Amino acid sequence: MAEKRLTKEIAEQFLADDESVDLNKFTELDDDAAERLSKDKGGLILYGLTSLSDAAAASLGNYDGEWLDLNGLTSLSFAAAESLEKQHKEGSLSLDLDADTLPESFEILRWHLGYQDE
Repeated sequence: MAEKRLTKEIAEQFLADDESVDLNKFTELDDDAAERLSKDKGGLILYGLTSLSDAAAASLGNYDGEWLDLNGLTSLSFAAAESLEKQHKEGSLSLDLDADTLPESFEILRWHLGYQDE
């Protein structure tokens, strides 16, 4: 899949009319676009993204909408995982990460991955 960047302008277009943009077709998210999207109160489905910068994760960590779907991520830093985990209430963050490939991030996000301690 060719890289496709979600910019601040595209984010603003989505916020003005959520049916005008399919967010799932984007593989990269600009930090300022993440900041704009964090203001949305509905659900954000961004499963086209394969990675997330620490700054974008910090913005999305402040997202207070219904849910945030990041199931396309294939990498996530410890700092990004921490930002997402701190801000999201249980069940509002959807991730489909392979814990074996994300050892540091996994411990932070184990609840969202469904690996609760017994």
